[in-house]
This record gives sequence, C-alpha cells and structure tokens, in this order.
Amino acid sequence: MPPSATQNCKYAPVAPADGAREESYLHPGPSSGGSRWQDVLKIATVVALSMLVTYQAAEIYRSGGGAKQVSGGDVFSGGDCPYSPKSDPNPDMKGPKVVWRMSFPNSGTSYTGKVIKNLSNYTSATTYGKEGRLDDRGYTVPLREDSPEGPFLSHFIGNGVPNYVLTKTHCGGRCFKCGPDKYIETQESFERACRTGGRIEPGKDGKGSKKVKTRYSTDIIQRAVHVIRDPFDNIVSRFHLERHSYMRENDTEWLEKYSTDFDGFQAYCQTIDERYVEEEEDNRFLGDDVRALFEGIPCHGDFFKYAQWHTLAVATRDRLRLPTHVLYYENFDSDFDGTVNALLEFLELERVGPPKPDFIKGKTYRNLYTEEQRVKVMKLIHRVVSADAWRLLERYNYV
Repeated sequence: MPPSATQNCKYAPVAPADGAREESYLHPGPSSGGSRWQDVLKIATVVALSMLVTYQAAEIYRSGGGAKQVSGGDVFSGGDCPYSPKSDPNPDMKGPKVVWRMSFPNSGTSYTGKVIKNLSNYTSATTYGKEGRLDDRGYTVPLREDSPEGPFLSHFIGNGVPNYVLTKTHCGGRCFKCGPDKYIETQESFERACRTGGRIEPGKDGKGSKKVKTRYSTDIIQRAVHVIRDPFDNIVSRFHLERHSYMRENDTEWLEKYSTDFDGFQAYCQTIDERYVEEEEDNRFLGDDVRALFEGIPCHGDFFKYAQWHTLAVATRDRLRLPTHVLYYENFDSDFDGTVNALLEFLELERVGPPKPDFIKGKTYRNLYTEEQRVKVMKLIHRVVSADAWRLLERYNYV
C-alpha cells in the first residue's frame, strides 16, 4: 500500500553507528586499503577537465554508519527527514534569506509555489530570471540589492518580501531527452547548477530583451525545501510536459502515436530509450551492472536522472549545512492542512489566504507501468542512490 501519513522532521542527537554503510552505485563501499578520499580527489581533478563523474559526486559527501556528521560534532537524525542542522549557516545575515525550493522537474514545484504564495500573501523568488518580475526598464528584479546575480523576484504581492523567501531551483542533471554524456553530474557541478540562472535585461539599443547568465553566492542560501514525488508519477509528468509542446504545435500525428494511455507512454519511452543505446554503451561511467538494470525499464534514463538528482540534492544541502524540510508531493493529497502548515512553519510565515489552487486528489500514473517494470525501477533506484537518499525514497518501494 502507498504511504499516506505526513511525517514531520524531528531532530535528535544520536551517536554515529559503527560499520560500513550499504553499498550503492553512487556510493561505493569503503576501500580495502589506502585513502579512498585522496583517490577520489585525484580522479576529480582529471574528470573536471572532461566529464562529470557520478562516482566522485557522491563519494565527496559520504558519511559513515548511516548518520551524517555536521560541524561541532553534532549528529542529527529523524525519520523520513534528512539529517539537518538546527540553525541557519549564517543566522546573523541581514535582509531576505534564500530558501531553496529544490525539486526534480515536474515533481510539484509550481503547485507548491502557488499554494504558499496564496496562503501567505508573500512574494517568492526564482533562480531563473525569465520567470521573474521585470521592472519599468525591462530588467529582472534581484531579491537582494547585494546580489544582482540573483535570485530574482517572481512577483510582488500583498505583504511583500518575507524574511525567508522560497526560491525555485532545479539544480543540475535533469536535462530533457539527453544521454549520460550530459546528465551525469558531480556534486560540485550539481551545486553550481542550483544557483546558476540568468537575468533579463533590455537588448541592444533598447530593442527587445536578452538573457545574461548569472550565478549567485552560496552565502545567501540559508535553508532548503526538498520536494519529492513518486518516481513513477514524476516521469510520466515529464512525458505530459513533452506532449504539451506538441499540442501547442498542433502535431496530431505525434500526439496520436504517443497518447496518454499505457500503449502511448510505453511507445514514447521505447523511442527515447533506443535513441541513447550507443551513448550508454560507450559511456565509461555507467557500469555493466547499471546498464543491465536498465533493461526492461521504460524511460530508464529518466529514472537514473531522478535517482542521481535526489542523491546529489541530499549531498548539496549537507555540504552547505542547510536546515531542510522534506515535502512529499503526495502529502498534499493525504493531509493537505498538515502539509502546508508544516511548510509555513518552516518558512516562518502565517497562513492568511485561501488554499488555492485546489489540489487534484487521487492522481497517479503507476498503471502506465507493468508490475514487473515497477519492481525493476525500484531495484535501479535502490542501486543508484545513497543510503541517505534511499531513506527518503524508500516509501515508494511498493507494487
């Protein structure tokens, strides 16, 4: 049966457990000799000049015994929640503080942002200037005066800018219709992508507009909200986004071939999977064991991206020591009030407005996969993710 209850984060000091952590693709087990840490750093130096390596990505943030050591010697653990420090990394910082809304695309990002905006009547922000508010001169408006590189105000309503500003970011490793040469990431490249976007400004001679690439500092990031959605629903939702682009073009042939039912989705995945077979075979960072797990999984590349993304999201918020709230998209269905109230409390916002837009209950796409495919998907995810990330995703391991 699928999980239904909302679980709130509770932080309690615990002692690090003894013994090696469970092995995974992103997190190999301890080396039998020498310093694996030093080996990884050497590898990373070479790889940074060519390709981004998943092995190195996760190894940087490895922690022993299933508990995450944070500065000061405190170790925190808590149910479904990530290991998270109790206080902001810079509690004395003045001005609006960035709270990353970290989400793999199509996992409920837009809905979460809209419902919090309506409930709190406060503005939010985005890493991506093209989604932001423009001033009278045609420039995106930065959230902070001392950070013109972003993030940027999404809109400006009601109560204005709160102390903790929910800020959209999709980070890296989430490209659409791409092979492993593009989607395999290190923790460093993933974290850079989390704060890389672009601002909009007037074009030459005031004609039109142009986008300028930006990247803001980690210093202004004080907290994170980690949005998670059922992987099966998440990948189908990405497929639906692709269909919307063809609907705008009125490409009826494509839409009929890749319909929203079981056959249409399976056909779409087969087309995508076949496109990247050679690239997957040639990629030296996808081991034979992982390629073997790809077999029989529709849209297997997207499921790998999903697993990698959540592993690196956990790694990044640990590295930056961000107090983090985990938000499961499905909990809007099972406990809407509890879910939004817990998020508002984390953001230190009061609930003042109506809960709009309404959440569509009971929407799931697991029926677009066979039972055998669902089992294989969860085996792949379990193999790829870190132990800490699996703790967050294990709730979806049911048929």
